Amino acid sequence: MTLRARLLLSIGATLTLAGIGLYAVSSKQMVTRFDKLERDRGIEAIARVRQSYSQLNEALHNRTVDWGNWDDTYQFAADKN
Repeated sequence: MTLRARLLLSIGATLTLAGIGLYAVSSKQMVTRFDKLERDRGIEAIARVRQSYSQLNEALHNRTVDWGNWDDTYQFAADKN
């Protein structure tokens, strides 16, 4: 094998190994970062859903308290008192 062929082969092998190593390291870091980002966004979404349900529950409670008094008044009037 000529010197030129060996040199090209060694440069090609070095670049290939460097590319594989760089890919392995960068993909691991990217997966870790995307996993953290997805987890953070999920936590934020759950917090918004909880707040929304809390507001709906409070509004429902406020409305049903008034209706409870109306039922008693209606029953009083229906009994012709």
